[in-house]
Amino acid sequence: MEESNHPEVVLLGAGNLANHLGIALFNAGIKVRQVVNRTQARGELLAKKLHASFATGPADMDMNADVLHSGGQRSRGTPSGCRFEDTG
Repeated sequence: MEESNHPEVVLLGAGNLANHLGIALFNAGIKVRQVVNRTQARGELLAKKLHASFATGPADMDMNADVLHSGGQRSRGTPSGCRFEDTG
């Protein structure tokens, strides 16, 4: 199997932006490793679409990703140093 030069991504959130971004990344051949979302049902649904794992918070986040993308949630740092901020 050919090695991909694309980064691997963790998506924070499972809202509209994360859905569109995740699907666009998936279609471009970029691996979304994990979806992290506070709401389990919505997060698991997006993770299933993207063939990714799911977590409900930073304690269970996949720290092996190259890129951490916040799909609307405010976050700071890299996967190993991420903090969630409640924007609600």
